[in-house]
Amino acid sequence: MDITQIKKDTIFSNFYLKNYSLTIDFSDFNNECEKTKFIEDPYGMIKNIKKEINYMLNKTIESDNDYDFKIYFSDKKFLLDTVPFKFINNKNKNLVSTTGIVIYKKERIALQEGVLKCRGCGNSVKIYKKIPNLNKCNSFDTCPKNNPYILREDKYYSETQLKIQEFDLNNNFVPNNLYLIFDYDTEIKVGFQINVIGVLDDQQKNKTLNVLGFSVNSNDISYSFEKSEVELFLNISKNKKLEEILVNSIAPEVFGLEDAKKSILCVLFGGTPKTNEKTKLRGDIHAYFVGPPGTAKSQLSNFVKNVSPISYYTVSKGNTKAGLTASVIKSKETGEFYVEAGALVLADGGVLCIDEFDKMDKKDRGSIHEAMEQQSIIISKSGIKSYLNCRTSLFATGNYSKDTFGIETSLLSRFDIILNINNNNNNDQSNDEFIKNIFKHHKESKNNIDQKKSKNYIINENDDMFYKDGQIEKISPLFLKKYISYCKCKYFPIFSSDEAKNHLKDFFVKIRNPDSSSSSRTKRHRVKDNNNNIVITYRQLETLIRISESQAKMHCRNVVEKIDVEKAIKIFSATTLNCYKNI
Repeated sequence: MDITQIKKDTIFSNFYLKNYSLTIDFSDFNNECEKTKFIEDPYGMIKNIKKEINYMLNKTIESDNDYDFKIYFSDKKFLLDTVPFKFINNKNKNLVSTTGIVIYKKERIALQEGVLKCRGCGNSVKIYKKIPNLNKCNSFDTCPKNNPYILREDKYYSETQLKIQEFDLNNNFVPNNLYLIFDYDTEIKVGFQINVIGVLDDQQKNKTLNVLGFSVNSNDISYSFEKSEVELFLNISKNKKLEEILVNSIAPEVFGLEDAKKSILCVLFGGTPKTNEKTKLRGDIHAYFVGPPGTAKSQLSNFVKNVSPISYYTVSKGNTKAGLTASVIKSKETGEFYVEAGALVLADGGVLCIDEFDKMDKKDRGSIHEAMEQQSIIISKSGIKSYLNCRTSLFATGNYSKDTFGIETSLLSRFDIILNINNNNNNDQSNDEFIKNIFKHHKESKNNIDQKKSKNYIINENDDMFYKDGQIEKISPLFLKKYISYCKCKYFPIFSSDEAKNHLKDFFVKIRNPDSSSSSRTKRHRVKDNNNNIVITYRQLETLIRISESQAKMHCRNVVEKIDVEKAIKIFSATTLNCYKNI
């Protein structure tokens, strides 16, 4: 085989290191015929490769041993088409590539092979991986009539079982699940986004893949970008009216609400996370929108869900502590306990949208304190200790309530952006524009076509940019989605400009120690409830830093400039600080 000759150096290197395994990537194949055979009959090709490896090794070292090399596959360049879960069935016996997010993991010791021997006559039956239901031995009448066989010469191996959920959670459908079986230990954790290559196991009750190879995605975005797309992104990032274009592109059917849309852009682009040996600072931005019914809060939340590259949407009434974080579940089949991920973990690397957040039970809301600030969930229950990542931006909406907007002050202080949306607009001109906007969108027949396009769709200027008077007015949801992905993958802004640092410092000192009486300060910069107070703290300084970083990232810059700080101050003053004043 050509592939064994191509991987000859790797085979001998692994052999001398006593690492009896070989990983074959699909980009290694020069022979298209061999590649096709691998896809159509993977187990047969693996058997042939093992024979050739043994022949090659025994001929070189002049021995006659049987080296059991493990053969694994990889697809680093994504040459195989990703198959949706619903198309993986018994008709598909070929090698399958798919992707999903891990929602639970279970490890166990499984039978590899053994021999069943009859207690009466000694008749033996070889078995592999499963013990058949043999109630009788038909060799002699003297054999025991019930359960005559005893397991002998048995060998076991470590087996890992995962359950993954469909990765694209943006569509409004019940996501399918798929079980995976690894014949070795793996360091994959709940919440990881993985690509797997395997073969359907039709002997299992549930839809299950025997995994022959896998790769773990980063918690960021796994999109690939064409050269033409990158050029479009860089061109639009240099547009002087970029912020206006992006604001017009956020839920265009919703009239006005510029502060809300600017806040949403901050949530979608996010700041820069910082991690070192001692500290970990989040880069994700949390936002809480409150207001009376009919102020487009749910519409904005749905748009965030659809345009965010990774997202998860839920409504408060259907939420519990376990559903938001993680739960420990007992398997009905084996009685073992395993961890199943909740919404915060499933949205790792993206945005979790929670509608009617204020209606959630107080105890359930309290469970997300750790997740919002530390961006991790620690499970210690039923003998299971697990650490789960939830590097997630929280976008919550609720109805207006006096005092603390219907939630506890300890939770409210964790939101970077707090915005009170109201519909008190008696301006006749604004009302006319509002009504015209509603009729305009009711008249349009083209609805959400961009959202129906496939993930691999190549964006182009003609389809995804909308012009007015020769200038770009807005961009399509698909273009915005990919632009966010590109910025989050490629740019990680930091404060290296003294001018930007000093400008931010002066503003924070001003709001922290205003030149006014203590009574005025209490009213302007405190959030009160019946039990305690929250003042402007260094947590709000970190908020300003994150919003400034999101502005720089939005413009494809790795350095935060003074203009980014100025925009961050405007957004913070119009939202969070304004809410603090009016409480």
